[in-house]
Amino acid sequence: MAYTVPEHHVLQFSDQVGLLSQQMESDFFSAVDVRDFFGENAEVIKQYGTTAFADLTDPVGDTVFDSINKDSRWCMPSDKKNVLATTREDELRTIINTTNPLVMGQAAALARLYDATIMAAAIGTNQTGKYDNLQSTPLPASQIINSTATGVAFSLAFVKEAKKKMDEANVSKMGRYIAVSPDQMSRLMDDPEVTSSDYNTVKALVQGEINTYLGFTWIMSTSIPVAGDIESAVCWQMTGLCLGLWARDGRRVFSRIDERKDKNYLTQVYSKVTLGATRTEEVKVVEIRSDKTAA
Repeated sequence: MAYTVPEHHVLQFSDQVGLLSQQMESDFFSAVDVRDFFGENAEVIKQYGTTAFADLTDPVGDTVFDSINKDSRWCMPSDKKNVLATTREDELRTIINTTNPLVMGQAAALARLYDATIMAAAIGTNQTGKYDNLQSTPLPASQIINSTATGVAFSLAFVKEAKKKMDEANVSKMGRYIAVSPDQMSRLMDDPEVTSSDYNTVKALVQGEINTYLGFTWIMSTSIPVAGDIESAVCWQMTGLCLGLWARDGRRVFSRIDERKDKNYLTQVYSKVTLGATRTEEVKVVEIRSDKTAA
């Protein structure tokens, strides 16, 4: 008789996949605003512009309201699944262990999904406005450095330009991140922009001895956006990107482990997540394009 995984072990399996994907695998999960949503519908992220104090000219007069721009940015849900098969009883008996290959495999896949979803929202087209009249909102050209990047190598000067854009937009200096590829990181050592006074700091950054420079926490990742030979380093402030996770029965990952009579009685390990991501404010995200084949 085949081994049946207890229901409480299935629930623990779901939790293990979710926790491992966040803590050990995902490059960007802890660097964005993660929100739990419920139900099946898209969720709104309220956007507020700036306002200012005005002179109080008549202390006993009628209240004069000041203005603030308001808009709605939408986080759109998408269902994703991963289904693995096993005929090994030892894998099922240890299904709640963090070293179990099924747990580790699905956790790694979920982490890659988190990162891909976040990066797609960072530089892609988002949805803004009333739900029955949504408007496509791309990342503005003003937030893209090197829009035509062919033949242009990654440079520290571009990171400084991104920093300047954020500074001039009064983006909070706390929680700033930059995601770069291994190639982009290695090119910093050959960058003529790196002066002798910067060299030791940049060397320590490239070697992984430090992870902060120019006000950014640097994340080296193979999950940054790539289109052909063009790589996009992405700079953002933590509250500028939102990852939404739609929970089911209080869990972000829904799992089932069942015997398949139609598949020679193998065991199916099924996990599903519903997620989406969006920018919350365009000024909090900057894309830096570069050509990985440039000399």
